[in-house]
Amino acid sequence: MAEFTLGTMLGHVKQMAALARNERDEVWDRKLPMEELRGKTLLVLGIGASGGEIARLAKCFGMNVAGVNRSGKDAAGGDRIYSISQLSEILPKADFFVSVLPSTVETRFLLKKEHFAAMKDSAVFINIGRGDLVEEVLLSVLKTDQISHAYLDVFANEPLPKAHPFWKMENVTVTPHHSSITKNYLPRSFEIFKHNLHTYIKNNKDYINVIDLERGY
Repeated sequence: MAEFTLGTMLGHVKQMAALARNERDEVWDRKLPMEELRGKTLLVLGIGASGGEIARLAKCFGMNVAGVNRSGKDAAGGDRIYSISQLSEILPKADFFVSVLPSTVETRFLLKKEHFAAMKDSAVFINIGRGDLVEEVLLSVLKTDQISHAYLDVFANEPLPKAHPFWKMENVTVTPHHSSITKNYLPRSFEIFKHNLHTYIKNNKDYINVIDLERGY
């Protein structure tokens, strides 16, 4: 998920979609504007294990990284951590806003119109968490160009219906809930399962990726 997010951000600043179109159309255009990730601000909503890895890689590219979690307590990777209640405070500074939040009672439709209204019109939203964080609001936000682009890997209803407007919108990139899928995904998962199984058998407590059933993640 972290590499997917970094690839998405790099593809955006390096205009990879436009370059691919130019190649298809046999257009040689050296005036296509390019940017860098260095110096840009990334806001990670849900800076836990996955969000922390995104933050770590982003800092390798010289990005400023802010994180948001439930409490605002320190978390690995972020230069500064904010609580959910402080989200609107940091949103105006974000060049890239990525959500890694799970779907819980607290996070469903968490993002409102006012959150996107607080963002730069050049800002980019990336959702690799869960689609029910925002989807109903996001369509109107993108139709009115309140932000520059949305890269959406998750949706409230999957697969995304063929008639959905997101498919045809130039400021939306749709991917099929694919950010975590690599050939290494299952081997890593089995290693965690193996560790936790042995921990259970030995009646120890050093489990990996423990889920809080009340929180839902």
